[in-house]
Amino acid sequence: MTQSGLSRVWLALWLLVNVSLVVWTNDLRQMNRETLFLTHEGNQRYDAFKAVVDERRVLAVKLEFEDGLTMTESLHDQLRAVYSSLKEKYPDERHAWMDFQDIYARAIGGTGFTAVKTFADANPGLLMPIWSARHGGFLLMMAQDISDDQVAAVMNDILRAPWPKGVRVFPAGLPYINYKLNEYANDIKLTLIPLMIALSVLLTLWLTNSPRATALLMIPAVFSLPVSLAVVKILYGSLTMVSAVIPLMMFVINLMICFHLFYAANLSGDFTKAWSVKKIPLILSVLTMAVGFAANYVSAIPVIRQFAVASTIAVLLTPVMSGFGVRVLMPLLLPSPSSPRPRNFYPEFFKKICPPASIWFMAAAICALCWVVAPRIQVVTDATRYFPESSGLRQAIERVEHDFLGTPAFEILARRDDGSDLTFEDHVKLHRLEGELAGAMGGTYKILSLGQLLREANRLFSGTDQFPPQRITWTMLQGGLPDSVRGAFPPGAVYRMSLMGSAMNGDVYEGEIAKLKNFSDGFRREGFTLEFNGLNYQLMTAQQALVRVMVEAFMVSLALVLLLFALTFRDARVIARFLVASLLPMACGVVAIYLFGFSLNIATVMTFSIALGMIVDNSFHLAWNIARGRAYHDYYADTIVPVVGSGVILGLGFAVFAVNGFLPIRQVGVLVAVMLVTGIAASLFVLPSRK
Repeated sequence: MTQSGLSRVWLALWLLVNVSLVVWTNDLRQMNRETLFLTHEGNQRYDAFKAVVDERRVLAVKLEFEDGLTMTESLHDQLRAVYSSLKEKYPDERHAWMDFQDIYARAIGGTGFTAVKTFADANPGLLMPIWSARHGGFLLMMAQDISDDQVAAVMNDILRAPWPKGVRVFPAGLPYINYKLNEYANDIKLTLIPLMIALSVLLTLWLTNSPRATALLMIPAVFSLPVSLAVVKILYGSLTMVSAVIPLMMFVINLMICFHLFYAANLSGDFTKAWSVKKIPLILSVLTMAVGFAANYVSAIPVIRQFAVASTIAVLLTPVMSGFGVRVLMPLLLPSPSSPRPRNFYPEFFKKICPPASIWFMAAAICALCWVVAPRIQVVTDATRYFPESSGLRQAIERVEHDFLGTPAFEILARRDDGSDLTFEDHVKLHRLEGELAGAMGGTYKILSLGQLLREANRLFSGTDQFPPQRITWTMLQGGLPDSVRGAFPPGAVYRMSLMGSAMNGDVYEGEIAKLKNFSDGFRREGFTLEFNGLNYQLMTAQQALVRVMVEAFMVSLALVLLLFALTFRDARVIARFLVASLLPMACGVVAIYLFGFSLNIATVMTFSIALGMIVDNSFHLAWNIARGRAYHDYYADTIVPVVGSGVILGLGFAVFAVNGFLPIRQVGVLVAVMLVTGIAASLFVLPSRK
């Protein structure tokens, strides 16, 4: 079949549009900030917190010595030289560098190794113990407006700096977490997309038996990548770790659509006839996938809502572009009489492989197992557990927690009930109350506050371990604090207490918050109101609703899909089987989470509504042919074969996510793959083969 002149024009125009989108979206960047998974309300409350205190992103770098190495004058001078060179490279006020000598310069009274060692030995238990015989280190407090590119540049300079032999670098803090997030997100572009395309090419080549057909089917699917990226760029201007998976999803979805059109055209010999057969089920399946993506809009977390909007628009737009591409490429896709035919399977295979009794027995067993294991599935909200052990991130954080400052587990703001500025007498009371608070929490947290900083300063200068007894001393010691520290703990109407502990999961965090809130009565009796805020608190608050968000999104998706299916087919028997075929893969997904040791986390909560939208695609295609009473051979050739073939590609395509080191991305891919593959089986075996 040859192309007409008009077809060539449309093909050229289609190629021009897609190539232009490739060029236009090439500069789309990843932006993964620490506030990525906050709710809208959480973002507002955290912004209010940052308006009160100079909240900088703190990077803590521990320089740990390997066995046999201890701090000597030579090593001290080498570490100090590397640190000074880094500090000189970023000297502006947005980068506040502080090592042990910077923090305690006035108390040390000298700059040499002997003075530093004498001071450290004489003052154990400092608030910032970032120098010892076994380690060195420093802090970098970065302004909020520093770009991700700048953060990456600083991190690379620190990690690649010429540190002495035997010194291991352990960074921790928000800048490092953001740096690793962007690193794993970029792996999607550099590894997952090429791997998925390569795998799809091999499977498509095996199914079509034609290198030419394989290449032509890949073109519309590959072009769905820049189309979906264009949607994200128009809406949000940049990618996030969540939206970065949208192009991958669109690729496998559009390859599936191309498969259906290709097989139908091969059976009928004409695109128009193929479209007449596939039009309704394709439209319905695209709509159900859009519903599955859109259901995530019920989430209170903006980044998930953005994913819902962008993916819904992309899944409605890219099939139109791909379908048009198949149309203009069809003269080249249709085989000649001498060409090898696309691969088929044995027609009776799916009818005989499983007797009906065994199908329903397995379905009942899976549902029972799902009921047993569902309550045992762990909900993971501790972000440090999202990274693989090989990344060293959790190890670095634990080492910094142990020897340095700890992680800011809780941020508490105390105010007078009338909102007026705190007096010196108020600070005396608050210092006493925070000491009682530390005791009530079992001494597991180090408290950083203006009171604790001034108490330590008073001890270093007067030798008396107590809060400054006079207002004049209190005022004088404040002036000796570094500017960045003084901004983080201002002396006005708000008293900030940072409880430094260790990273913890949501269930543990809830228990600790309950203890803190019970103790707040003591502050209230003294005329103070406590506010719990800060990034960690807002993140935990957002993620504690993970299961509720998952259930809400899935139920919305299921209700809309079921309504669409019922309005289309109006057959109670088919609708009942459709419901079983749709819910059975979800039960398999729950069982898979438990058996694979996965968890419910910020990403996996989306998988059920997304997978449902994709799974029912198979059911719509099969049920539509069943309802029309088509001969088994016909709907086998243009429906069952592409459902199985594209479904295998779809499942393996998502399974490719398993190579990504970031836990949520890896688990999303594996879970969607499990549910898609079991969804194919459920559609083939649960839905009747004939009306």
